[in-house]
Amino acid sequence: MRGIYKAKHDYILGELRKCSWVKKIWGENSGLHLLAAVDTERREEELIRLCGERGIRLYGLSEYFLSGKSVFRDPVFLFGYGGLSQKQISEGLEEIGKIV
Repeated sequence: MRGIYKAKHDYILGELRKCSWVKKIWGENSGLHLLAAVDTERREEELIRLCGERGIRLYGLSEYFLSGKSVFRDPVFLFGYGGLSQKQISEGLEEIGKIV
C-alpha cells in the first residue's frame, strides 16, 4: 500500500509543480495531502464553489482556522489524492487551472 500512495504522492507533486497557477507547495514529505498556495484574483470561496460545480472537491485552508480566515495572502488549498487515479488528478488540476 505504501508504494501505491508514494507513487500518487510523487505524481500529484510533479503535476502541481507544472501548474503556473501554483505559487508554493507544502507537505512534500507528508502523508496523503498537500497544501498549495494559488496565484489568482478570485477568492477562496469562489474557487471552491466553481470547482464544486465541475465535480471537483477543493478544500480551502481557511476552514481549518478558528477565525475562519486564513493568515495567508493568497488562497491556500488542501489537495487530497488517496482515492484518485493519476488520470483524475491530471484532469482535476487541468480544470482547476481553467478556473483560476
